[in-house]
Amino acid sequence: MATPAAAAAPNTGGVSDAYNRILESIAPNAAELKKNYNGYLAKGLAIAAAIHLLAVGAYWGYVEATKVEITETIAPTQVAYADIEPPSIEDAPPPPDAPPPP
Repeated sequence: MATPAAAAAPNTGGVSDAYNRILESIAPNAAELKKNYNGYLAKGLAIAAAIHLLAVGAYWGYVEATKVEITETIAPTQVAYADIEPPSIEDAPPPPDAPPPP
């Protein structure tokens, strides 16, 4: 059975009272920052997503606006592998001399 003092204690989210006092002495506005954290996080993520979508949209729009239509086509050349002769090894220059080891 819970004591009346424990039942009346505020819910601190599992953070001890000593921790809150230490945090308050280090940063007086820490409690307010902790309270507003989720709102700031959501706003920051929304702004970052909007900026990234704007940047991607601007890039896509630029690519689409500067697209060049190719009207001339070049016919592919058909080459039979039998027509290609390998290079002759007799006509190749001699390999360069290797420098002596140090």
